[in-house]
Amino acid sequence: MPLPKRILKVTFDVPPSSTPDGKPSSNLVLDESLELSVNIHKDCMQAQSTCEINVVNLTTAMRDEFTQFTSWNKRMAQSGVNKNPAYIDVRVEAGYSDSGTVTVFTGQVVESRLNSPQPNLGMTIRCASRQIDKLKDNAMPPAIGTFKEYVHWAADQMGVSTVDCETSRDDVKIPNLLSAAHTVDSLLWTLQAAFRPFVVAYIDNGRLVLQEETETLRA
Repeated sequence: MPLPKRILKVTFDVPPSSTPDGKPSSNLVLDESLELSVNIHKDCMQAQSTCEINVVNLTTAMRDEFTQFTSWNKRMAQSGVNKNPAYIDVRVEAGYSDSGTVTVFTGQVVESRLNSPQPNLGMTIRCASRQIDKLKDNAMPPAIGTFKEYVHWAADQMGVSTVDCETSRDDVKIPNLLSAAHTVDSLLWTLQAAFRPFVVAYIDNGRLVLQEETETLRA
């Protein structure tokens, strides 16, 4: 019996402003027809998951879509010259032809660079989850509430649709738990620190998870 065909697809949501004429652009898709490799790193003790995409045999037009994420433009954004960097959303799907695909990573492109000259046109594209949260301020949090209430409030601020919070500390009332978290990206760090090291918090593909730490998690 032959093995099913493996499927690997990376989809970039290219905004209209990144195209030369400013017109809407269809999604840019990289798939197994290219020389494509994807390395994803997830750690429940980190606020962001990361993904490195290496691709060869891009067309010139495809490569040009990523020029705004060169190291030069990244430094311009970090120094404040470009005050509104546009982050392109990226989604990585993997699976088999007979069973379909699942989403294994969602995030934004943060940097790109050439890794081989013409005619091959190879690129390395670095991505990180929830990158846009670093640019957003959150609303005023409740003055007091249970740990689980704070978790759901933080999920709303982060735009997370699914919350998995079942811990022994869900009903503990805490005053001003999130009062020092002024940006959306700092909410997850604050939730992680609330009962450290007994409760961990992480986001995986649009799902906020709070769970008791175990020996398996430490390993």
